[in-house]
Amino acid sequence: KPKNNWLQVELYQDYRINMVIVYNRREAPARINGAEVYAGKQKCGTIFYNPKKTYYIVRCDGRTGDHVRIVQNKNWLHIAEIQVFGGSKGVTGLRLISKKKPTKASSSGWGGVPAKAVDGNVDGIFGHHASYCS
Repeated sequence: KPKNNWLQVELYQDYRINMVIVYNRREAPARINGAEVYAGKQKCGTIFYNPKKTYYIVRCDGRTGDHVRIVQNKNWLHIAEIQVFGGSKGVTGLRLISKKKPTKASSSGWGGVPAKAVDGNVDGIFGHHASYCS
C-alpha cells in the first residue's frame, strides 16, 4: 500500500548515531518526500524532496539506538541505499555501521528486497537491481 511503509536496519547493539545518508531511487524520486528517519525510537528528521538531490543527509546528533528506521506514511518507500554513521564512543565516533547489516521492512515488491538498501550500491536505478521498494 502507498502508506505506512518502513525499512529498518538492525544494528544489534546500541550505537550513538551521528547521521544517516539516504540515497534516493532515481525513478519516482518524489516518493521520498515526507519520509522520517529514526534512530531507535527517537526521530532524527524528515526528508523533503528536492529534484536536485540524489541523496539526503539526516543528522541524528548522537541519538542512541540499536536500529535505524525510515518511515514513509504518505507514499511508497523506495530507497537505493541507507548509510548509517556512528560509533559506540559518542558523537566523535563516525564510521559506517550499516553496510551488510540485517534489514526488515513493512513489505517489499518487484524484487526490491530490504537487503538491497545496505549492499553498498548507491546507483538508484531500479532496473539495475539495486534498490529497495515497498
